[in-house]
Amino acid sequence: MLYFAYGSNLPMERLQRTVPSASFLYKGILTHHELRFHRLGTDDSAKCDAFCTNDAKHFVLGVVYQMSPNERAELDQSEGVGSCCNANMVIVHTDLGEVKAFTYQAGPYSIRPNLTPYTWYKKLVLLGTHQHRFPLNYEKVIEDINAIEDPDQERAKHNQAIIDSIKSD
Repeated sequence: MLYFAYGSNLPMERLQRTVPSASFLYKGILTHHELRFHRLGTDDSAKCDAFCTNDAKHFVLGVVYQMSPNERAELDQSEGVGSCCNANMVIVHTDLGEVKAFTYQAGPYSIRPNLTPYTWYKKLVLLGTHQHRFPLNYEKVIEDINAIEDPDQERAKHNQAIIDSIKSD
């Protein structure tokens, strides 16, 4: 089963906490979509969304992972399928051609343009873009997104520990 990650699941080590079978296949591009931080997360903060614009100049960079279908339900749950997002099939362009993969996208009920991501979430996304050597101008767009500290200090510490463990690997 192929999964296209473009947000906080870009770092393989983080994804493997939920999907141990996940393995990197290749980087990919989702055309006619734009990366936006407007999806309402289960923690009431902004999460990434590959928003369909139907505009040929827009694209979202990500990674295609292979994973066991047996782990799909747990990933769906952790991503908030049914409450924060939908799982959709998309065509991803790779160096080896087009592939079909599923990804998570905001449903119209969970788009909140005025939301802000937590700093730890933005760090996870940037860690993944850096890990997979995305272009610096793409990283810069994400770096320029305003982020706020998580008011839940335990959640913030937990996620910072994940970031620190990935950086040290």
